[in-house]
Amino acid sequence: MQITGHITAENLMSLEAYSKFRKTHKAEVLAHRKMRSVHLGDHITLQFESETTIRYQIQEMLRIEKIFEEEGIEQEIEAYAPLMPDGSNWKATMLIEYPDVNERKRELARLIGVEDHMFVEVEGQPRVYAIADPHLSRVHPKPMTVFGAGWEGHPEAFFRGWREVVGEEDLVVVPGDISWAMRLSEAIPDLLDLARLPGRKVLLKGNHDYWWPSISRLRAALPPGMYALQNDALVVDGVAVAGTRGWQYPPQTPEDEKVFAREVERLGGVVVGLHHGYFQEEAPVVAAIQKAAPDLLLVGMGERQEAFIHRHKPHLEARVAIGVGGTLDVLAGEARRPPLWAQRLGLEWLLRVGLDPKRWRRAPRLFRFAYLVLKEKR
Repeated sequence: MQITGHITAENLMSLEAYSKFRKTHKAEVLAHRKMRSVHLGDHITLQFESETTIRYQIQEMLRIEKIFEEEGIEQEIEAYAPLMPDGSNWKATMLIEYPDVNERKRELARLIGVEDHMFVEVEGQPRVYAIADPHLSRVHPKPMTVFGAGWEGHPEAFFRGWREVVGEEDLVVVPGDISWAMRLSEAIPDLLDLARLPGRKVLLKGNHDYWWPSISRLRAALPPGMYALQNDALVVDGVAVAGTRGWQYPPQTPEDEKVFAREVERLGGVVVGLHHGYFQEEAPVVAAIQKAAPDLLLVGMGERQEAFIHRHKPHLEARVAIGVGGTLDVLAGEARRPPLWAQRLGLEWLLRVGLDPKRWRRAPRLFRFAYLVLKEKR
């Protein structure tokens, strides 16, 4: 089965070719699907799709329905291709199975809206929710039912749903249209209502947030546990959130392309150089860093890294130089971060030392370093 990243009529197999392929590869494809299936209890299965599973589904439908005309093939592609992940996301089909007809009818009615309560939780990381368009208006109440019956019971239903789903340790991104207020002072009661809800909140500006002042003024007014982004980013418990003007992705128009390119350049970073950390002669490396003049220099050389930065910091031409230790291993997927409690207490380094025998020889020097830092602070 040809994997191209994009399904078209031209790169699908003919019915004859697929019939031959199916005889020899069906078990292999089914094994692939099984490996990507997650069972949630006895009746619900999440099938995490891939290009292979979607191609197989389309080819099966063409075979069963004996579709060989171009129009019919395009209809099948149109129906299933949107379920294929693009490399930057996950897409899953939820399968709900009840063999008994009466039980199925009863349970499906009860499970209406279950897709709104699904999430993927990564061990050691907080849950992240995106809850947009609360449209709160405590100071100047505005009936949201003018926008349709779906807003009936707002905002009480919004608060109730939030409390049912979000936990205190979860992270909630609120991407805009937070309050109908016109000034920050009028929006404060709405922000306080959000602050009283579970979880930590990251706010982004929406097109109706006319009350949104300068970002520095807003941040100064926010309650604890609430953050605001405006053309920048922050990291909360290992989760990076970037806030910027929106655009269609992939870009659909020349304007989207322009905005996308500008924001990638501004929010993203360009790697201007790299070097392994096992060198003996420091002068050539320092010269290369000087020539590159990076905004951010990451130094991962074990216990040598801080000494290297200290020794050469007047000559590095780097705005910021950081000894990253095991960070690169974590980002590369070679190591896992310690649990959240250790991250919050600033004890990741201590757990890495305790769990890695290779670091034990360095432990006395690390403790001495920590002592000297604390002594310096006093």
